[in-house]
Amino acid sequence: MISKIWLNILWCSGFLLAVVVGSVLVSLYRNRYIYRFAKTVNGFPFYPVIGNLHKIGKTSPQWKTRRRHFVKSFSPSILKSFVEFFYTNSTALVDALRKPDRPDLYIAFQNYSIDGFCEAIMGRNYNTQKKSEYSIVEDLDRLQEICRKRCVFEVFNLSVVIWGFIHEGLKTLGYLKAVSEFVNVILKDKRRDFKQSPVIADTTLKIADTLLNGDMKLTDKEIEDEITLFLSAASDTTGTTMAFIVTLLGMYEEVQEKMYEEVMTYVGDKAIGPEDLHNLKYTERVILESMRILPPIPTVGRHAKQDIHCGSKVIPKGVDIYINIIKLHRNEKFWPDPLRFNPDRFLPEEVAKRPKYCYIPFSAGPRNCIGKTYAIMSMKTSLANIVRNLKITSKYKSLEELNFHSFVTMRTITQLDCHFTARKKE
Repeated sequence: MISKIWLNILWCSGFLLAVVVGSVLVSLYRNRYIYRFAKTVNGFPFYPVIGNLHKIGKTSPQWKTRRRHFVKSFSPSILKSFVEFFYTNSTALVDALRKPDRPDLYIAFQNYSIDGFCEAIMGRNYNTQKKSEYSIVEDLDRLQEICRKRCVFEVFNLSVVIWGFIHEGLKTLGYLKAVSEFVNVILKDKRRDFKQSPVIADTTLKIADTLLNGDMKLTDKEIEDEITLFLSAASDTTGTTMAFIVTLLGMYEEVQEKMYEEVMTYVGDKAIGPEDLHNLKYTERVILESMRILPPIPTVGRHAKQDIHCGSKVIPKGVDIYINIIKLHRNEKFWPDPLRFNPDRFLPEEVAKRPKYCYIPFSAGPRNCIGKTYAIMSMKTSLANIVRNLKITSKYKSLEELNFHSFVTMRTITQLDCHFTARKKE
């Protein structure tokens, strides 16, 4: 009797092992071109998620319709109304950066981005910069780190079930649950506010109001997914970019001082408002040049829905295309001395000399970043507030000292060396 039980256990174990091994082999074969790409993309260990845990890059048939609704939520009038939230949250960020025990630079800027998003888009500030009870940024970072290390294999939709029995799989499900709980908290609060003060549909609704007013006919899960996407995109890319920018400012003191002079000339010590941002032209060039030399997303993917003719070459229909943004941004054909940090590359007369698509930090085409202007306005506000209050220094002398890895966003392997001291007011 005992021997039969053990034989059954062994048989079941062998069957499960065969399923797992088969899953891995089939997935590796199906995605062999992606793995070949991962080995060669400019030296960066890039690991796409393949499977049904998060179908990154999959095209939803509803995306065009939804985008048409969302693009109205990024109108100039709505974006201008967000600047006061960017400013108040940047003041909390400045206070955090002053402290000797400040958090990791990526975390600090992501928390700022989360707070700005929640207050501007959802109508409430959850003060993640000050409250330790919310770990949304850390949870999103841990998810990305796990996905960077591992691929999720999909065969007969068994990938998550199999992976869930693995230690990191269980941790990942826990992080996903934590992110979902945070999003549901802010959605619950927003629904309560929306019920008390309903918003009539028009062409100037914020994203949250657009999702909740009923016109889009989305399920609760679809609304949660959309908010999660906007939340993670707003925090991750903007937070990472800002961490890179302040580090570059610490490396290039002359650029930092020129930016400081501009801010003090056009803004001074008063609260920063939407009318000030237009005058901060050098500050914007600093942001654009930072995103050229250190794009937060180093690679973007597309799927060819038809044959594409590129000179003498043809990209056949059905092929997945990966565009190496960081290599494009450092191509000497378009960017002489590409590793030199020079914001004046983005003077209007210099921009006019280059092809439009040699610079795509926000991607390009119909699926470009819908929040581009939102991100630029948020960064201009916060960076202006930082530079006028704090002097930034860094031990780095050149970009070659920085080592990166990437999953979705590009990060340094170690924490960034960046220090902040209060400026002496004259």
